[in-house]
Amino acid sequence: MSKIYVKNTKGDESLQISFEFCYNGKGREFNAVRPKTESIEDTFKRISQNIAKFFNKKSKRKRKQGEEDPDALNISMKVFGPDGNSSIALESTSEEALKHGNVVTISSEKYTVDVNPPYCHSILLPQIVMVGFPIYPKLDTEFCSLDDSVYVWEKVKYTEVAANNDNKSNQQELERTEVCRCLSYSAVNDDIGYKLALTVTPKCGDRLGKSVSSESKFEVTAGPGLCPFEERQKWTEKLTDYDE
Repeated sequence: MSKIYVKNTKGDESLQISFEFCYNGKGREFNAVRPKTESIEDTFKRISQNIAKFFNKKSKRKRKQGEEDPDALNISMKVFGPDGNSSIALESTSEEALKHGNVVTISSEKYTVDVNPPYCHSILLPQIVMVGFPIYPKLDTEFCSLDDSVYVWEKVKYTEVAANNDNKSNQQELERTEVCRCLSYSAVNDDIGYKLALTVTPKCGDRLGKSVSSESKFEVTAGPGLCPFEERQKWTEKLTDYDE
């Protein structure tokens, strides 16, 4: 069953709602910020209007002017308890109705409510990646444990393809190979000429969040070899005695 993600934090008067909905083979992620005290009926009404507006607008482009669309999308939304059968009153507040484990139906699709799931907002990778230097990504996470989360590093090779009408060259992926499953990664010589991509799946115990990916801006380059500080450290490998 798909999930509808709800962020509900103390001190915030609104709920942040996110989910994916597909229609006629096309999917889109929808997001909404609604007051906690608003009735779930009003919240559903606003969300259903946004969904119908998006897909009906795309359908309208394909029709001639003045021609009606017999397949115009009409969205209905309901909420049930965890068993999927016990209806929750539409007069309930959004905070009361969208509790963890409840079931929301959007037309014929069913969603499980997932409140405060592990979440990764962004991944920041260094612009310059050189062989021999460890990469530590900067992660903006919420409700998640870095120790529990899953990290997948890949090296990606692209090739340039013919320029488009805007004279901008495009890239086509040629190769993608997994190279590491740790939080940090040190590039090796075989990575030169490849870009590095990191996919993070946030976790907290048994709870899984949505995977997020990021890719380095430039290809991996050769390192400078032995750095001056490494040369100096050869003379200070052993600790001296205090008496010396």
